[in-house]
Amino acid sequence: MRIQHVEIYGFGKWQDKQFDFSDQNFIILIGENEAGKSTLRQFILFMLFGMPPRERKLYLPKKGGQLGGRLTLETDEGNVFTIERMHDRNKGEAVCYTADGLTKDENWLNKQLFGINKDTFLSIFSFDTTVLSRLHQMKQKDIGEVLLGVGMAGTDQIYWTEKWLEQQLNDYFKPQGKKPKINQLVETLAEKQVTLVQLEADASHYQEKQREIQKLKQHLTTFQEKQKVLHQEMQRIKQMIQQYDAITSYQTIKDELKLYPNTIQFPEQGLDRFDQLNRHLFPLQSETNMLQMKLEKEQEELNDINQSILTEAEKKKLNLTLEEIREWSQFNQALSNKKQEKLELERDITYAMNQLQLDLSLEDVQALSLPFATEERWIQLKEEQQELYQAITKLEYEQQVDNEQYEVLLTEQKKTDQQLMDPLELHQLKQEIEREEETIYQLEQSKSNQSKQNKWNKIKHQKKRTANIISIIGISLTVIIGLLALILEERIWFILSGVILVVVIFVRWSMFQSTKSIETFFESLPNHMQSRKLTDEELTERKQTLKQQEIFVEQQEKSTKQLKEMNAARLKLNEVKKFHLQRQQLVKQQINEQIEQFPFLEGITVEHWPKLYHYLETLLNQTKKYTNVTNQVDVLTQQLDDLEKNIKQIYQEKVAKKELTDTIPSIGERVRQVIDKDNVLVHKKDEVVENRKQLVNQLDELQAKMIPLQTKINTLWEHANVQDEESFLEKGRQKQAFDMLYKEYKTYENQLNLLLSEKDWMIINNGEKIIKSDLEARYEKMQYNMKESNEKMQHMQQQISDINAHIYQLETSQVLVDEKHHYYQLQNELQQQAKQWAIYQLAKNKINKTKLIYYNHYLPNVLSHTTTYFKKITSGSYLCVFIDEDSAELLVEDKMGFRYAIQELSQGTQDQLYISLRIGMSIVIKHQHNMPFFVDDAFVHFDSTRLHNMLIAFNELSKTSQVIWFTKEYVPPFWLESEGITIHKI
Repeated sequence: MRIQHVEIYGFGKWQDKQFDFSDQNFIILIGENEAGKSTLRQFILFMLFGMPPRERKLYLPKKGGQLGGRLTLETDEGNVFTIERMHDRNKGEAVCYTADGLTKDENWLNKQLFGINKDTFLSIFSFDTTVLSRLHQMKQKDIGEVLLGVGMAGTDQIYWTEKWLEQQLNDYFKPQGKKPKINQLVETLAEKQVTLVQLEADASHYQEKQREIQKLKQHLTTFQEKQKVLHQEMQRIKQMIQQYDAITSYQTIKDELKLYPNTIQFPEQGLDRFDQLNRHLFPLQSETNMLQMKLEKEQEELNDINQSILTEAEKKKLNLTLEEIREWSQFNQALSNKKQEKLELERDITYAMNQLQLDLSLEDVQALSLPFATEERWIQLKEEQQELYQAITKLEYEQQVDNEQYEVLLTEQKKTDQQLMDPLELHQLKQEIEREEETIYQLEQSKSNQSKQNKWNKIKHQKKRTANIISIIGISLTVIIGLLALILEERIWFILSGVILVVVIFVRWSMFQSTKSIETFFESLPNHMQSRKLTDEELTERKQTLKQQEIFVEQQEKSTKQLKEMNAARLKLNEVKKFHLQRQQLVKQQINEQIEQFPFLEGITVEHWPKLYHYLETLLNQTKKYTNVTNQVDVLTQQLDDLEKNIKQIYQEKVAKKELTDTIPSIGERVRQVIDKDNVLVHKKDEVVENRKQLVNQLDELQAKMIPLQTKINTLWEHANVQDEESFLEKGRQKQAFDMLYKEYKTYENQLNLLLSEKDWMIINNGEKIIKSDLEARYEKMQYNMKESNEKMQHMQQQISDINAHIYQLETSQVLVDEKHHYYQLQNELQQQAKQWAIYQLAKNKINKTKLIYYNHYLPNVLSHTTTYFKKITSGSYLCVFIDEDSAELLVEDKMGFRYAIQELSQGTQDQLYISLRIGMSIVIKHQHNMPFFVDDAFVHFDSTRLHNMLIAFNELSKTSQVIWFTKEYVPPFWLESEGITIHKI
């Protein structure tokens, strides 16, 4: 099974990220610390096996968004499917999408993963640096057992479980120990058993005393029951004596109630209701009388107002006169304002003309006309004159700067021409440098070839030695087997001898051919070496000279180009200056035309013309305004005279009625007083009418409130069957007396019914008379019987106490019972401890049986693959990994044939052996469950040689299983010689 594609929606620091692992066998993910390598590994594990909700919350995206993603897998059969998991969907369970469009659930995914869970996967197909660190912290004598467990199950948990079980068994029981729990319990139980035998011998008379005390207790119980009945009867009589007064009162009240009629017809709470209705009715009647008096007073006031108020026609004419007076006041104020405005305008015009100091009179100003385009024309002339002056000044400055820069460039170009070499000399210098660099490259290549040849000579010598050893061993075996064949005269030995001889010859021939082909390759390499003509200092000096000449050439080209550009710019500036001078002449002609049209402009510079135009325009506006104000003063004077004549005529007719001497303001004040007085009367009339209306409404409301109250009173009289108030009150008092007696009667009845027995209550309720002296005599007799019974019971209790004292001496303060209880507790505790010890023992036996099965069926195959990879990882330093049959200990054998226990190896070699065992276990398992192999920064402490060997081993493993290596180390490119290795930088 291989991972094809990873898509992360959000997981830890990763968000909207994709990784494409299609057709990639050995994947190396390189990134610094905190780059997200371990987070990516956790994401893949989350996709494959899920994750608990609490653990998922640790990987919620830091920038918000949903937690989840997709993982596309390809099985060994070529089937492709995609796993999708989301934190907030399906409780984090997987949804699988197959290539044919079907959707599968978590159970289907478990079948595709062969039932492997996360712990199993991490034990077999994954490891990291923490595993090796834990291996470094162990004791040397335990490392061999741990690695043996890794070889059998892929993990060191078997070793730690066995150690824990042994510790628990020793804590519970040891055959010769005293501190274990079970040993201590057995010893304590033996001591308790001896104590119990002695205590039971002292309790022989205990049972007889127990039977005697039981008989006495039975007699005592019988007396107690009789006494209980007697006590109840005494309490009944005592209760009758205590309630004697209540009984007599009950019987007396019962007789009085018989004197009243059976039914008294009267409303419920009639007197209270009648009194309440009267309390509401009396205030309403008093308020009604008061309102009627107020109505009469308001009517008299209304009649007086109607006699004094003005008619509508009179009021209308006076209001019209008042309006004309207000209009006269406005016209008079307007006339005063206009006269003041006329004086101010005349003063302002005179001041403005003096300020301008122009040869113009008021009549000249009034006759002056400024066309609408005059201001725009003056502004345009001013701007054109200023623009031309600035442009010509700027052009002259630019021409001066360009001339200076042109001279500087000519000087620099001449200087550069003097420093340049001849082109032929420059070409020869380049050829000389190229020949010297070619010679240096050939010398370095020759040294490299010589180093490789020396290395090959050492390997060739070693191969010849190995071939000679194989030849000697082969020939010796051939001779020995040949002699054995002659002695035994069996054909099979002759054949075996011939086969060995052929193998030896084939090995010698193969080594010769391989050696010959490599020597031919080295002979074909060029051996001639050309000596250098220049030293390093001379070569460096010539390179610097060449580089400086190239800079000079570039500077010369740049200076020539700049000179051409400056010549073109100078011609352009001359053309622009000529154009501006022509425009300047045209502007002067237009200025003279304006002076001819407006002679007062003579002597004023053009730049002040726009400002002068504004002053002239303001002066013309003020003159026009002065004329308008004069005309308005004449019109207002005529209007005031007409209004004053009309107002005095109406005032004399309606108000004064005599010869008129008042002014218009005094006439207005007199008219306003008459109108205000009439308005007050109108307002007062409205108030009186409104008050009268409110009083009528209040009177109607009071009468409406009184009707229901009177109706309710009449209803009460009807229910009581009376016609007047006195009869109603008398019948109500009779009803109250009856109710009080009946209430007292029911109170005594409830009290006696509750306190007396049913039999006594029936006697009293039937009217039978009770005599108090008879009850007291019966009570005294019962007291005497109770005292006699108590004396007999005290005698029996004394007997029981004596016997209990004797039993107490036999029981010796409950020592026997306590000892038995403690003994049974210890027995129960011993059973529990023995059960727990048996569970641990069974678990240990099961582990041993399981180890034996793995040892016989799987371990040889695992060790075979382990040997292959251990040999490659250690560069052939160790040739075999096996189990010693005598000690059942894991051993390794080096290339010299020496054997080492695990604790004798170096720490780095132990790490290499651990990794080889993990690889071997995964190879055995992958035949049935092929899964990707994860390595998370496990080689941080490896040197370059060991790291190189690990890369070669994992590259070979990737041919059958996908390998994903998470690391922060930089992998040199020359190590990655296989095309199957892919690097992803994150």
